[in-house]
This record gives sequence, structure tokens and C-alpha cells, in this order.
Amino acid sequence: MRKPRWAPTAVIAVLAAGLLFGGYMLYSYFFVAAPLSEAVQAVPGVAKAGEPVIDQSTIKVSLELEKDASLSQVYRDIAAASKQNGGDRQLELDIASASSEELEQLWQSLLFQVAEAMENKTYSIIPQAVEQAAKQHDKVEASTEMDERNVYITLRKDGASKYMVLPRTGASLGVWSHA
Repeated sequence: MRKPRWAPTAVIAVLAAGLLFGGYMLYSYFFVAAPLSEAVQAVPGVAKAGEPVIDQSTIKVSLELEKDASLSQVYRDIAAASKQNGGDRQLELDIASASSEELEQLWQSLLFQVAEAMENKTYSIIPQAVEQAAKQHDKVEASTEMDERNVYITLRKDGASKYMVLPRTGASLGVWSHA
């Protein structure tokens, strides 16, 4: 019996692994990331979007919203595009917002009420709490929206804005990583 030749076997294994990995990367870019990036840029209300970061279970998109954008509509449009281009991966939006100290304090004052409403599934309390807190601050615009997956809260004042997308189910509530 002849001895196996290790050098050609190793070269073939490295080439096969390189072709498989390279093929996956090309597929991931040209058939998932690039079309998704174009779709996100075309969503009404999106001022600027970064390249999507795609892994096995999630799609992460960084974006900036236009001043009058509807957070819930933007989220739904991007979710539809990600489902079409990325399958059933979970969508995570990193929404850049130029928040102010006043908006941060307003959000901190709301956090307990919002967390309690989310935990008890009494979502109708959230718009009332947000509006009541916004009235205590001069010229703060607040909006709340909800769909079957998330609660969307937007706070704005003098060009500053704070956006929160809070999942209705799943993660433990209290302090949200993206709040």
C-alpha cells in the first residue's frame, strides 16, 4: 500500500475551504447585504443608513431618521425588506439620535411606568404616561405607536430626538439595551 501524499491533500483541503468560504461571503454580500442596503436607503423617513451586519440569526442596521419620520413605519418597512432579503433573521435597528440631557431625564422619569406597563401588558398606559411627562417639559413633542411586536416611543425637542423600540415579548424588561 502506498503512503498518502500529504502536501497535495492539504492544498486541496485549503482550496476547497477557501472556495466554500469565499462563495458564502460573495453570496452573503451580493444577494443579501447589498439588496437590503438599497432597500433600507429607499425607505421613506431614513436619512442615512449604514451597511447591514448579517450573521446567522440577526441583521443589524444602523440608521439616522429624518426629522418627521414615523418610527413604527420605518421599522415595518425595514422589517419587510429584511424578511425578503435575509429570511427569518431577527432585525435589530441601531437608530442614531441626537438626544439632549432634558430628553434623557424625561426618559428616565418614564422608565418605571413604561417598564411596569410592558410587564403587565397594559400598553394603553404608555401613551398617557408619555404625554403627561412631555407636558411637564416645555416644547417637547412625544409620540407613541404600537404594533404586534413592538412599542415605539419618540421624544423630540429643538432638533434633539430620542427613539426607543421596545419589544412586547421576549427579553426581560426593566432596562432595555437600546433605550
